[in-house]
Amino acid sequence: MPQTIRNLRPHVVLVDYDRYLIIEMHGGMEHFGVRIYPDDVNEADSGFAYGDRKLLEGLWYYDEQYNYGREEYDKQIDGLIARREEGHIFN
Repeated sequence: MPQTIRNLRPHVVLVDYDRYLIIEMHGGMEHFGVRIYPDDVNEADSGFAYGDRKLLEGLWYYDEQYNYGREEYDKQIDGLIARREEGHIFN
């Protein structure tokens, strides 16, 4: 596993039966993390949803907080991304 991922200290890393990789940062009551899909997997073939927010082709962020108001939570995520780009967080 790449050191960059190990440095994040994920809660769990697993390969799903549907052939995608899950890197979950928090389990329990509030799951969030990323799902990484191979090129030949698509939502229609397997009956699952990719995730809540596409980050890159084949890389999707998922977060149970999206269940409580997508638009408002998108604003919070956009704010975190903006703060990171400005150098205010995650340095």
